[in-house]
Amino acid sequence: MDTYDVVVIGAGIIGCAAAYELKKQGKKTLLVEQFPLPHTRGSSSGATRYLRMTYLEEFHTRIMMEASPMWKSLEKETGMELLKERNVLCYTNEEFSMLSKYHECAEKHSPGKSRMLDQTALVESYPIMSFDDAKYVGCVDQSAGVLYADRCLQAFQKAYLGKGGELIDNCKVRNIVPGKDVIVETDKGTLSTSALILTCGAWTGQLLEGLGVTLPLQAQAVQVPYWKAKDGVDHRDMPIFFNFRPKKLIFGLPSNEYDGLVKITMHHGIPCDPDSRDRVDQEAEAADLNELKEFVVKNFPNLEPEPAIKERCMHTTTPDNTCVVDRHPDFGNIAYATGFSGHGFKLAPAIGKMLTDLVEGKEPLLLTDEMRAKRFM
Repeated sequence: MDTYDVVVIGAGIIGCAAAYELKKQGKKTLLVEQFPLPHTRGSSSGATRYLRMTYLEEFHTRIMMEASPMWKSLEKETGMELLKERNVLCYTNEEFSMLSKYHECAEKHSPGKSRMLDQTALVESYPIMSFDDAKYVGCVDQSAGVLYADRCLQAFQKAYLGKGGELIDNCKVRNIVPGKDVIVETDKGTLSTSALILTCGAWTGQLLEGLGVTLPLQAQAVQVPYWKAKDGVDHRDMPIFFNFRPKKLIFGLPSNEYDGLVKITMHHGIPCDPDSRDRVDQEAEAADLNELKEFVVKNFPNLEPEPAIKERCMHTTTPDNTCVVDRHPDFGNIAYATGFSGHGFKLAPAIGKMLTDLVEGKEPLLLTDEMRAKRFM
């Protein structure tokens, strides 16, 4: 039986960040992934993610303040370009008080990096977009950017393996027996480890239930359409944007995935079984796509009104749209992170450090009660 200091189950961005942090501290570490790498079944695939420092929740902003320099450090260590600074535009015609609060939060942590725009200023600042509603107001946040997601995942794996970390893919975990030493039974053999970290995205809940922990997690299949420019109109300088609307958020960013295409999608998805992600409520998904089409026609007149490409990814959500990072209540050598609700990628370096602290018996400085499992117990 192979033995380890720590086994990390799930090689998405959070798991890779945790495994890398463990190897930095000299731990004998194994990273286990159920699918062949690379794959698109989870939440970490794709070429781009947005990065922003500002959240309305103070604890989220503090985590990003730690994660941002960690991304830059990884970039330097691996020699890979992982991020590019870019403005983010938040705009709405429904929730002005929320937008004002966003501006206040941005100014608190990054003074001079945010400014409010009225409808006239929006039109002047972003001619590639259309602001047909006279009630639109916006907030430009300069403390933002684009993460090159595929490269970020590769960079963590490269740095982890370069330090002597072990990785096994196409290996499903069948059973976990907790104890002073945790026994992990997999398709490729049985492992023994002093500590265990679960970062399995939508599958984390299944493994936790086998360990007596039940969390209100819901997997969602998120459709990701890409829209082609009319007559070659250049959209490369468009901002990252968020359009806040009741119960739904639409966002977009210049696409690195496909030349000449723009990614515009909704933040939420359709409830699904993670093992059958592509079998979802077709009517609900069609309704969301129609809403996106209407949005594109009104807000991006230089894009074709039908998506050129449609892909899917997956979020794992919680009722309050905040992640769960914690230890097992009875076995302190088992820690987990899940339920990031579409916000997790950018937080990954700091979450990886939290998980490392948890299995070492430390209390992470940035881990607050808002993220602990006890809020659902």
